Amino acid sequence: MKLTNNEKIILNELITNPKTTNKELAEKLKISVQGVGKIRKSINNKGLINKFETVLDYEKLGIKCFALTLVKIMPKAFRKHKKEINEIFSHPNVILLISVPQTYITHIVLFGFRDVSEYSNFFRLLQSRLPGLIEIKESYVFSNDSFIKNSSAELFIKVIEELGQKVISKPKPPIVEQK
Repeated sequence: MKLTNNEKIILNELITNPKTTNKELAEKLKISVQGVGKIRKSINNKGLINKFETVLDYEKLGIKCFALTLVKIMPKAFRKHKKEINEIFSHPNVILLISVPQTYITHIVLFGFRDVSEYSNFFRLLQSRLPGLIEIKESYVFSNDSFIKNSSAELFIKVIEELGQKVISKPKPPIVEQK
């Protein structure tokens, strides 16, 4: 996919500050507000922007416990209990759901809870709904303070910068000085 320089600049701005107005973008690019509108329409038509999402502070909302869980759903559960499985995975406490082509696990799930008690009750209920059909292989419980990075903005900016280049730079591992 090819992007113009102005499309790249606008995407970068929207990634770092989604509330940026067309007027602010026009001033930065030294073009008209209508020109920015056309560029944004072009970006949308290319399908680059999926949706805009408000990012809230988990802790201020009282969500202080998280569980990264490795789950195995038995094949017969998919056949006989598809509705129940969909209900579990569409539950509001599910933040992230990833299907993986493994035999040891079938899904990686990130859950969010107000506290450890809510986490415990949820998992007891989860295991009682489809006993023997859903296995919790591993669950890593952590607090909001454990998040070190929770954004893909830098990756998006890097990829946008490289769009249209014939040779894409390979990621370099961080340099760690050894004493």
